[in-house]
Amino acid sequence: ALRKSRVGAIFIELAIAMPVLIAVVYYLHDIPKYRRMHEKMKFAAHCAVSMMQQHGKRITRLDLSYIRYASGLVICPGKSMYLALFGYESLWYLYYVVGTGHNKSLTRWCWDSGTGGIGGIGQFNNGSDHSVVNGFERDSKKVYNSLEIEVGEAKIILDMCCHINTFNASQLRKNFGLYVISIPTTSYTCFHSVAIFTPNPGLFSDDAPT
Repeated sequence: ALRKSRVGAIFIELAIAMPVLIAVVYYLHDIPKYRRMHEKMKFAAHCAVSMMQQHGKRITRLDLSYIRYASGLVICPGKSMYLALFGYESLWYLYYVVGTGHNKSLTRWCWDSGTGGIGGIGQFNNGSDHSVVNGFERDSKKVYNSLEIEVGEAKIILDMCCHINTFNASQLRKNFGLYVISIPTTSYTCFHSVAIFTPNPGLFSDDAPT
């Protein structure tokens, strides 16, 4: 009788619609937070590039560390909800790339902020061949898919990302305050932001920072 009545029909429709409506509400909650984190990463990378370009003299590893910490405050100003996840600083991979021919380039060095050293493998989140091999010429699009570089030109590729301590999707959602959206991860990193720029003269050279 309930199933055939108007009230019964309303209850049945409500039972079907409620899970969908709840999912939509949570999704609408997640989208702004997710986009806000991406925009923070982009702005932090922009700030880092600006600080490097205005440095005015040869940049050392210590300078890179200071710039990294300063730009990281854009993401996590002081103690915040993200502090327990990866600290208030971001993880950096900084590449010095030189154009060697038509669509060809050579990566001279990479600064890894995780170790504070030169060398290692970066974390570009686009399927690029990003391993650092000095003396090995590669197609520029395999270094990074949007890299355009002329012969003899030098460019810096900054890959800024968040270090994470888990691949568990539900744990990441909890840490970032999300309910539905899963965060793509690459080797214990997420929220990658890549900036490519031509450094001002005197800031970097073919020799790695000391």
